[in-house]
Amino acid sequence: MMKPELVIAIYGAVVATLVAIWNAYTWRRSNHLHLTGYTSGDMEFDYHGAMQAGVDPETRFVALCISNRGHVPCTVNTVWLLSYPSWWAYLRRKHKASIAVLRPMSERFGCAVPYKLERAGEFRAIALQNEKLEEMSRSSRLCMAISHSMSKYPFRVRVHPIAERKAAPTDARAKAA
Repeated sequence: MMKPELVIAIYGAVVATLVAIWNAYTWRRSNHLHLTGYTSGDMEFDYHGAMQAGVDPETRFVALCISNRGHVPCTVNTVWLLSYPSWWAYLRRKHKASIAVLRPMSERFGCAVPYKLERAGEFRAIALQNEKLEEMSRSSRLCMAISHSMSKYPFRVRVHPIAERKAAPTDARAKAA
């Protein structure tokens, strides 16, 4: 039969070990950057907003929104569009095409780079959506990505395939109908 002192000592050792592991886990998690993001394809300005920003109301954009849910700030350095030919290439981080978004902002929506992303802060960027970008979204795995100061790998967010726009009828077709 075990002595009560030995049972209490074993119980204390197990509890102390679990507390030490939990403290190490929470300390490690609290000092990291935790980014979450989403993209919105086929976005357009409302008419009033487009006129304020000096943009054609028919122009479409792809938007990226990143929020920092960690406890440390980081600096957003670059915004990219990365195209991966397959799922396997995406996992290996081997893109076939990359496009740097040089001005990922507008007066009304977005942030200039480099941008200091504080904890609980938000970073927004927009890229002009043209035929090439629409085709890339349909033919490959297209991602918007940011390069930031806390990792050597970019933070990637998938841009889902953008549906083809129906062409407006020309004058000849409109007269025939």
